[in-house]
Formats: sequence, C-alpha cells, structure tokens
Amino acid sequence: MRFKNMENNTNEKLVEINYQPYAKKRYFFTVAELKFHELLKGIIGDNYYIFPKVRICDIIEPRNKGKYADFNRIKSKHVDFLICTKDPITSKIIVELDDRSHNAPTRQERDSFVDEIFANSGIPIVHIKVQYEYNKEEVTSRILEAYKTKYVVKEKEKASSKSTGCGGLALILILIIIAII
Repeated sequence: MRFKNMENNTNEKLVEINYQPYAKKRYFFTVAELKFHELLKGIIGDNYYIFPKVRICDIIEPRNKGKYADFNRIKSKHVDFLICTKDPITSKIIVELDDRSHNAPTRQERDSFVDEIFANSGIPIVHIKVQYEYNKEEVTSRILEAYKTKYVVKEKEKASSKSTGCGGLALILILIIIAII
C-alpha cells in the first residue's frame, strides 16, 4: 500500500486521551529558516542530506559515556542545520543561522562552547547571520571555507594546572584565522 495524501483521508478514528498542556506549532520552520533551507538545498544539491534542528547529542557523544555531566551539557541544545553524506549517513558540517539572539552574552557563551565541542569532534561549524536575502556564492564560500578548516586539539590540561577555561577556544580561533589567511 502506498502512502497517500493525508488531507484527503476521511476515515477518522476517535480515541479518548488525557489532556496535556502542549499544542502543535503552526509551522516547523521560521520564515528565516525556511528561506535559508531552500538556499542550502540549492547549494548542496542532491549529494548530501540536510537535517534541520538536530539535537547536539544526536551528532556527538561524550568521550566518557559514564560522565553524565558532559551529556547534560549538550542534551538540550540543538543546531540549525546538519549536512551529512548519504551513503553512509555521516556528519560533515554544521550550519548555524544566527539571528539577533546570538548577540546576547549568554548566547555567545553557548555558541563558543558549541563551536569548541564540534571542533573537538572534527565537525566544522559555520555561522551565517540571518539576512533578508543571501548571496549564494558568499554562503557557498563560507561553507567550503569552514569545511576545509582542520582542528588541532591541544593536550588535556592536568587537574593541578590553573586554566581560564578558554585556552582551547583561543587555539581553535588561531587555527581558523591561519586557515583563512
């Protein structure tokens, strides 16, 4: 049996359920996300999959699976778009669509953390500012630039040494700048 248009299905079945305080969102994408998704499809073509709104813990996992604090730091976060190869389906690059909310200090802190964990996992990430219209060549160039970036993870610091907590990010930023030049 083939799947047919659900809108034309007149055979309804009534089932009584308990009330829950949730409702379906009217649309899956915001207007900005939909516009950007269409642009990405034109850039990526049929060679890759584009998955929207993916939880970070569905892309990466803590190195120490028994350390729940590491999992808890990523379990409620998501990225806007994940681009994957088709066969096999593997993560290739993350695309974040940054609106004004990314200007807030707490959001910048979150973005730095997410950028660093993906860099540590070997998955490039590119941030694109929300725009009314996008330059396809510019977005393509930014994605390719990010994809060509390679990360070198410095050794894990010993527990006794003091750290500001941003050394890894600084190293990654330096490597990205070098790759751009």
